[in-house]
Amino acid sequence: MHWTKVSPTKSLILGMAFVFGFSMNQAMAQADGLIFAQRTADNAIKELTDKGLAAPQRVEHMQKMIDTTFDVNAVSRFVLGPYASRATAEEFREFKRIYRVYVAHNYAGLFMRYSSVQVKMTKQTKRPNGDTIVDGVIRQSDGTQVALQMQLRPTDDSFKAVDLHVEGVSMPLTHRKQFSSIIRQQGGSVKELISALRRLVDKLQQAPSSE
Repeated sequence: MHWTKVSPTKSLILGMAFVFGFSMNQAMAQADGLIFAQRTADNAIKELTDKGLAAPQRVEHMQKMIDTTFDVNAVSRFVLGPYASRATAEEFREFKRIYRVYVAHNYAGLFMRYSSVQVKMTKQTKRPNGDTIVDGVIRQSDGTQVALQMQLRPTDDSFKAVDLHVEGVSMPLTHRKQFSSIIRQQGGSVKELISALRRLVDKLQQAPSSE
């Protein structure tokens, strides 16, 4: 079983992108995805780079932001791909739970180490289906800029993110490829993927904090 390694800076960028939808002014958000994305990005950075937060607290904050930001149900189904239909209802519920924990543990601590990163959202494009595409850049401390794109879907009073691209690469699609490979190695079993994610999360929880 092989897990694709991602550099710390790249992981931070993905993690930042994953929480940009954190709830802010919902009325304004519904009217303007660009303002929503900018304000929520700023808030996520402020929230997760708080030096007073212990590692477990930061992970908890990250999980809450994931729940608020993304349509976790839709993203989880996409990430599982054709295997979603093979999962039992209980397996799918457990996959959603462990997937968000996995993402939170992977990215939460990186905010502490890269607190100087800034985000600038630059434009939005409305799609015929009602979705809003928001483009922007992530500015790193060395001056490097990384392209960011989010796909937002309107809800009753706000948005939920259904996809994001960093440097042209879709994060949900990346996870889908990784997880599909694991499932194939395990004979098509979603249950085995869940077990693998649990083991990985256990290791992340037991790892000493670098904060």
